[in-house]
Amino acid sequence: MSAPLEDPVPTEVIRQAAEWFACLDELKADPRQRQRWQAWLEAAPSHRLAWEAVERISGRLTPLRSDAARHALNIPRQSTRRRTLGLLVGMLSLSLPLLSLHASRTRWQALLAAHRTSVGETRQLALADAGEAWIGSNTAIDIDFTPTLRRLVLFHGDLLVHTAPDPQLPPRPFVVDTPHGRLRAVGTRFAVRSEEHASRVDVFEGAIEVSTRDGILPLVQSGYHATLSEDGITSQGAAAPHQRTLARGVIEADGLRLETLAHELARWHHIKIYCTPDVRELKLVGAYPINRLNHVLEALEASMPVRVERKPGSIEIGARPSAPYTPPRRASASG
Repeated sequence: MSAPLEDPVPTEVIRQAAEWFACLDELKADPRQRQRWQAWLEAAPSHRLAWEAVERISGRLTPLRSDAARHALNIPRQSTRRRTLGLLVGMLSLSLPLLSLHASRTRWQALLAAHRTSVGETRQLALADAGEAWIGSNTAIDIDFTPTLRRLVLFHGDLLVHTAPDPQLPPRPFVVDTPHGRLRAVGTRFAVRSEEHASRVDVFEGAIEVSTRDGILPLVQSGYHATLSEDGITSQGAAAPHQRTLARGVIEADGLRLETLAHELARWHHIKIYCTPDVRELKLVGAYPINRLNHVLEALEASMPVRVERKPGSIEIGARPSAPYTPPRRASASG
């Protein structure tokens, strides 16, 4: 008997397996794509587990993927891949106990979110009320504007919002729902980060009302943040200025700790990036385009007393070695 699966298959891996299935189905026997798929399959045990789950239920989708079925259902060919992906993910979600993929309902909804970014990607979204939103690296959101409510659903990742007055009368509330609670905007500019165990809102203009299952928090005012989890509000304090532009792919640092920059860089790239203890408290000033990793690392070495060491699978930022001491040469007394 195989060992039980202790950790759920990551959402990104499940999505990749579903997309590989749809891609290979579309391209049939493209040798280059199949080589890439084989390399992905062998890269990690979780990849094979997710693919085995796909194989178990792929036969159920065969009748719905045929040309005859597409014509009968009046489905355009260009939409086949997305529909196949949606059907596959939906059937995976119904088969969770059988497949031992113990992901939450929210994680599965995120796979079909209308707006998603991959690691290192950012995107600007124009909202129907003339407001603006930016989503950062590895983010999934839905936009749901109804006659009575303006609603964004942030499943995971980074979101920056500039709200606008509602053109409808009476004005509809503007809310952001996360897995950990609801944020109601009061004429604001704010950033939200949602991770597995908590969500955080940083307010830069206006105010935010935070609601969790434990009740409603008094307004979070401009210049402050609140962190919410399944246990309610777990922290409050000053807003992090760098969150103001993070979802747009830039960190504007004014006294930012080097360790914080390293953490954010790692979120935007497929590599571990960390600081040694002797440099993590160094303070930074400037603008850092976070998706230009080499540029940022070169700028750090040029402006800070640090050195960057690339290792297999990681990047270490440590103290720059001091130049060896060379005593002055004694002048010759000859002559």
